[in-house]
Amino acid sequence: MIFLIGWFRSGTSMSWNIMRRTGQYYCYYEPFHEQLPYLSHSPCPGETDPSHRSITDYWAEYRAIPREQLAHLWKQWFALERWHLTEDDPASEMKAYIDFLASQAPKPTVFKFVRACFRVRWLRHNFPDARIIWINRDPRKTWESMQRRDAATANLVDGQQITQQGFTNYILQIAIDLGFDIKNDLYGTFYDMWSSSYSQATPYVDDVWWYEDIVSNYHQWAQQKLVDTKIVTHIPAYEVTSASDTPYRQPVPHYLDLEIDTINPTINQAHEPILAEVSSRHKEIVRLQSRILELEADICRIREKQNLYSGNLAGFLKEKAMKNILRLRSRYKKP
Repeated sequence: MIFLIGWFRSGTSMSWNIMRRTGQYYCYYEPFHEQLPYLSHSPCPGETDPSHRSITDYWAEYRAIPREQLAHLWKQWFALERWHLTEDDPASEMKAYIDFLASQAPKPTVFKFVRACFRVRWLRHNFPDARIIWINRDPRKTWESMQRRDAATANLVDGQQITQQGFTNYILQIAIDLGFDIKNDLYGTFYDMWSSSYSQATPYVDDVWWYEDIVSNYHQWAQQKLVDTKIVTHIPAYEVTSASDTPYRQPVPHYLDLEIDTINPTINQAHEPILAEVSSRHKEIVRLQSRILELEADICRIREKQNLYSGNLAGFLKEKAMKNILRLRSRYKKP
């Protein structure tokens, strides 16, 4: 069993696809995805991200499992809550789910996660024999890739761009859940989480794969990281193309002078008290959810339907985006 873990847009899909190409593993894509039961058994595979080159179907491995059985074991909180899990958290539903997926595979399994960056300790404790690999990428490039992708998937209505900001919302959701400061420049918040998760994960992972190493010299990387470590018997045939270096239309503000050149260990120390209180903090947040935000989300839902019925697509998309943001704020609002 192999776990590939990393942040959004850090090369996890490419790494998963390389492992899938070997033919030696049964590779599950994003088992914690918030829409997995629907996407995995949709009548058509659905669109793939254009930047995920040579991937035509993310979900083929799930289709041998009856949808009802998958939906019964999969829980939505895997994708939306309890982002920080350690060996002290039982999370028996999550363990049973991963065990089940592994039991259904005809080959050794690979699981690819972007929703487990603060769950590495839990995975190590519950799956001590698994090989855990952290997928890493320059955090600034990771952030810029998120922003470019959000912009690329924006809707253009009557000449006005309506951006759903999926990755940005996810980063906010995780940050609020874990108690990280929300900075004026959201990249600063992301960098805090990137650095803290990386520092926490390294004692528990078996290896770190850097995106930059894969795209700069694939064959050398594959020989060292895949063949020499006996993960695979031969270098998988794979055409690696480096991502576009076109800068995001808005410059990303610098947060720390040493952010890329060195990883400052003191950053993680500052966050340890926060993360140590996550369990109790999460319960308190749930108890004190704002009813006002919930009502505002309900109003947006009504307006969303009204705009849909009247054919006002721009208004529909705006209300839908605001409704989702309000619901996230209501769920994860700090007291």
